[in-house]
Amino acid sequence: PILMCLVVGIWHFAPKSARRQKLTSAARQADRIVISTPTGTPAGATGCSTTVPCAVVAAASATQHYLTDSGLDASWINPSSPSSTAGCAWTWTYSPGTNSTYELDINTNVIIPGTGTNGTQVTLKWPLTWDLAALMPTGALPTETSTSVTMPNLGGGCEL
Repeated sequence: PILMCLVVGIWHFAPKSARRQKLTSAARQADRIVISTPTGTPAGATGCSTTVPCAVVAAASATQHYLTDSGLDASWINPSSPSSTAGCAWTWTYSPGTNSTYELDINTNVIIPGTGTNGTQVTLKWPLTWDLAALMPTGALPTETSTSVTMPNLGGGCEL
């Protein structure tokens, strides 16, 4: 019974851990783009606007490609059209709907604790489904996972 519990536990939790690692890598990639990409709209740039800077469009696009290449459905991310925005130097949110557990948040106005420097935080939220949920008490297993990456702005991101 102990060996069986161990095998089922590994079989059940390993894919969730692998998915979280993919989400963290996608968030890191997006954060690197935002902190190092100027926000101006270069001539001929597509998808950028005064409300959605090129750095944010590039980060959302990179996240979408990374997740898709990792075998996760990221069709809900439309890089040039976030579901909500608070203007430059604040937050852009990508989500397929108001009650969805899928979400990409890019916040370029985060103060990094202990340093006092301005940074960018990228957060990804993803739903979790459990094969053995029927065997567990209601609420015993989480319904979503999230990961968040924060890096100091390096001259990119939005100008405050």
